[in-house]
Amino acid sequence: MPVRISEEGGNVVKAQVTGRLVKEDLERCLPEIERMIEKCGKIYALIELMDFEGGELEAWWERMKFDTKHFDDIERVAVVGEKKWYAVLDEVSSPFTVAKTRYFGPQESEKALNWLRGSAK
Repeated sequence: MPVRISEEGGNVVKAQVTGRLVKEDLERCLPEIERMIEKCGKIYALIELMDFEGGELEAWWERMKFDTKHFDDIERVAVVGEKKWYAVLDEVSSPFTVAKTRYFGPQESEKALNWLRGSAK
């Protein structure tokens, strides 16, 4: 399973992404994130890109549709992984969200979570 979604307490959601992202992955996991938004209101997202190999165009399209629909439902996004993927995600997502985004290195998951929790409810 290339994408795993989990709640990290409060209104923090974690998405662990490995391998190559395909549209079906997002069709399966985005409803889980939407349920958290319905439950918590605004959320804070931790995205861990471990052994990430990019994604197909249809997957990026699904992501952009989600970001547009939830333009102001996500307060902060912490991206953990290789810096090259942060640049890609930031480029793709920034026009479609007002979330404050910050990059953390591959070994900084705990630091990223603390950054999110510093402003989460």
